[in-house]
Amino acid sequence: MNSQKRKYIAFLLAIILFFTLNGCGVNNIFTKDKKLSEVMLGQWNGELDVAKFCYKELGEELGIDITPEPKCCEIYLYFYEDGRFLFKIDIDSFGRALGECAEPYTSALFGFDTGFIVDLIMQYVANEIPIDSGEAWGTYLIDDNNKTITMMTEDGKQETIELTKEGYLEFYEDFWGQVFSLKHE
Repeated sequence: MNSQKRKYIAFLLAIILFFTLNGCGVNNIFTKDKKLSEVMLGQWNGELDVAKFCYKELGEELGIDITPEPKCCEIYLYFYEDGRFLFKIDIDSFGRALGECAEPYTSALFGFDTGFIVDLIMQYVANEIPIDSGEAWGTYLIDDNNKTITMMTEDGKQETIELTKEGYLEFYEDFWGQVFSLKHE
């Protein structure tokens, strides 16, 4: 094997080793040395699958399993030093995702592409939704030993979030009927 090929193979092996050691897409803010309480403050980002939520009720009513193409909006979870948290759904992206869920049905009913109508309706709806809609405030407690966070909303609801070995926060939310996976920003 000539030296050029050896250098190329060595380069490829170095890249493979780099991505293996760095987790290739893993949320690397966590190490074995750090506690969850040391790194969890700040903003966490994730997605809410609006289609899954919308079609779940429709499928239950029709008695069939509907598996729609995902239509997602952004969600945010903020942890503050004073022991409070804010869970927030981005209303603009929620409106767009909701419009994308409704568009195929309005097109079928009217017999032509109604995407522009849905866009207009969703802009109007998004502008009429109060700015604090889609927000939940509360307090949290950290369990560094189990790598969990217990969140209590102002209305008394409680959720437990687990830190995955990949460095994401995950929890199941009953109202939306899905698991949220959030990455630290």
